[in-house]
Amino acid sequence: MPSLKDLEALVLERRRLLQEAEAALVAARSREPAPGDFVRSTLTNFYGRVTRVIPRAEAKPWLEITPYLTPTLPGRSTMDLYDAWEFIEGPADGELGTTSFAAMPNLTEVIVSFDTNLRLVPRR
Repeated sequence: MPSLKDLEALVLERRRLLQEAEAALVAARSREPAPGDFVRSTLTNFYGRVTRVIPRAEAKPWLEITPYLTPTLPGRSTMDLYDAWEFIEGPADGELGTTSFAAMPNLTEVIVSFDTNLRLVPRR
Protein backbone atom coordinates (compact mmCIF):
# COMPACT_ATOMS: atom_id res chain seq x y z
CA MET A 1 0.00 0.00 0.00
CA PRO A 2 1.39 3.47 -0.91
CA SER A 3 2.26 5.82 1.90
CA LEU A 4 0.26 8.94 2.67
CA LYS A 5 3.13 11.06 1.36
CA ASP A 6 3.06 9.18 -1.96
CA LEU A 7 -0.72 9.57 -2.22
CA GLU A 8 -0.53 13.30 -1.46
CA ALA A 9 2.13 13.73 -4.13
CA LEU A 10 -0.03 11.80 -6.59
CA VAL A 11 -3.05 14.00 -5.79
CA LEU A 12 -0.98 17.18 -6.29
CA GLU A 13 0.36 15.90 -9.61
CA ARG A 14 -3.13 14.96 -10.84
CA ARG A 15 -4.49 18.39 -9.82
CA ARG A 16 -1.68 20.06 -11.77
CA LEU A 17 -2.44 17.91 -14.82
CA LEU A 18 -6.16 18.70 -14.48
CA GLN A 19 -5.46 22.44 -14.38
CA GLU A 20 -3.30 22.17 -17.49
CA ALA A 21 -5.98 20.16 -19.29
CA GLU A 22 -8.71 22.64 -18.32
CA ALA A 23 -6.59 25.57 -19.57
CA ALA A 24 -5.96 23.76 -22.87
CA LEU A 25 -9.69 23.04 -23.23
CA VAL A 26 -10.63 26.69 -22.64
CA ALA A 27 -8.02 27.77 -25.21
CA ALA A 28 -9.27 25.23 -27.78
CA ARG A 29 -12.92 26.23 -27.34
CA SER A 30 -12.23 29.96 -27.50
CA ARG A 31 -9.88 29.99 -30.48
CA GLU A 32 -10.89 31.67 -33.72
CA PRO A 33 -12.37 29.18 -36.22
CA ALA A 34 -10.84 28.87 -39.66
CA PRO A 35 -12.10 27.50 -42.97
CA GLY A 36 -11.73 23.72 -42.88
CA ASP A 37 -12.59 23.33 -39.18
CA PHE A 38 -15.54 21.12 -38.29
CA VAL A 39 -18.37 22.60 -36.24
CA ARG A 40 -21.84 21.55 -35.12
CA SER A 41 -24.92 23.72 -34.81
CA THR A 42 -26.06 23.89 -31.20
CA LEU A 43 -29.63 24.43 -32.42
CA THR A 44 -30.11 21.80 -35.13
CA ASN A 45 -27.13 19.42 -34.69
CA PHE A 46 -26.22 19.84 -38.36
CA TYR A 47 -22.47 19.71 -38.74
CA GLY A 48 -19.98 20.38 -41.43
CA ARG A 49 -16.82 22.07 -42.56
CA VAL A 50 -16.42 25.83 -42.11
CA THR A 51 -16.33 27.70 -45.43
CA ARG A 52 -16.57 31.30 -44.21
CA VAL A 53 -15.91 33.13 -40.94
CA ILE A 54 -17.41 36.55 -40.19
CA PRO A 55 -15.56 37.91 -37.13
CA ARG A 56 -17.40 40.03 -34.56
CA ALA A 57 -15.57 41.98 -31.89
CA GLU A 58 -18.17 41.58 -29.15
CA ALA A 59 -19.28 37.97 -29.67
CA LYS A 60 -18.57 34.64 -31.33
CA PRO A 61 -17.94 34.84 -35.07
CA TRP A 62 -20.74 33.97 -37.45
CA LEU A 63 -19.99 30.88 -39.49
CA GLU A 64 -21.01 29.43 -42.82
CA ILE A 65 -20.59 25.68 -43.30
CA THR A 66 -20.94 23.07 -45.99
CA PRO A 67 -23.10 20.47 -44.21
CA TYR A 68 -22.45 16.73 -44.26
CA LEU A 69 -25.66 14.75 -44.19
CA THR A 70 -25.06 11.09 -45.05
CA PRO A 71 -22.31 9.13 -46.81
CA THR A 72 -24.26 9.22 -50.07
CA LEU A 73 -25.58 12.78 -49.76
CA PRO A 74 -22.76 15.23 -49.04
CA GLY A 75 -23.74 18.87 -48.72
CA ARG A 76 -23.44 20.89 -51.90
CA SER A 77 -24.73 24.22 -50.64
CA THR A 78 -23.82 26.24 -47.60
CA MET A 79 -25.65 27.00 -44.38
CA ASP A 80 -25.25 29.91 -41.98
CA LEU A 81 -24.94 28.96 -38.31
CA TYR A 82 -24.50 32.55 -37.14
CA ASP A 83 -23.20 32.29 -33.56
CA ALA A 84 -24.93 29.02 -32.57
CA TRP A 85 -22.04 26.59 -33.10
CA GLU A 86 -19.37 24.61 -31.32
CA PHE A 87 -16.19 22.90 -32.46
CA ILE A 88 -16.31 19.14 -33.07
CA GLU A 89 -13.81 16.56 -34.22
CA GLY A 90 -14.05 15.98 -37.95
CA PRO A 91 -14.99 12.58 -39.33
CA ALA A 92 -12.12 10.15 -39.70
CA ASP A 93 -10.52 9.88 -43.14
CA GLY A 94 -12.90 8.10 -45.48
CA GLU A 95 -15.91 8.89 -43.30
CA LEU A 96 -16.70 12.39 -44.52
CA GLY A 97 -20.40 12.70 -44.84
CA THR A 98 -21.26 10.27 -42.09
CA THR A 99 -23.41 11.05 -39.11
CA SER A 100 -23.99 9.39 -35.79
CA PHE A 101 -27.72 9.22 -36.45
CA ALA A 102 -28.06 5.58 -37.49
CA ALA A 103 -31.28 5.96 -39.50
CA MET A 104 -29.89 8.57 -41.91
CA PRO A 105 -28.46 6.10 -44.47
CA ASN A 106 -31.87 4.41 -44.64
CA LEU A 107 -33.82 7.50 -45.67
CA THR A 108 -34.23 6.23 -49.21
CA GLU A 109 -35.82 2.98 -48.07
CA VAL A 110 -39.58 2.63 -48.04
CA ILE A 111 -40.76 3.62 -44.60
CA VAL A 112 -44.50 3.65 -45.20
CA SER A 113 -46.51 0.70 -46.35
CA PHE A 114 -50.21 0.28 -46.85
CA ASP A 115 -52.66 -2.56 -46.85
CA THR A 116 -54.00 -3.18 -50.36
CA ASN A 117 -57.11 -4.83 -48.89
CA LEU A 118 -58.32 -1.59 -47.29
CA ARG A 119 -61.45 -0.24 -48.92
CA LEU A 120 -62.70 3.30 -48.76
CA VAL A 121 -66.15 3.44 -47.24
CA PRO A 122 -68.19 6.53 -48.08
CA ARG A 123 -69.54 8.52 -45.15
CA ARG A 124 -73.26 8.76 -44.72
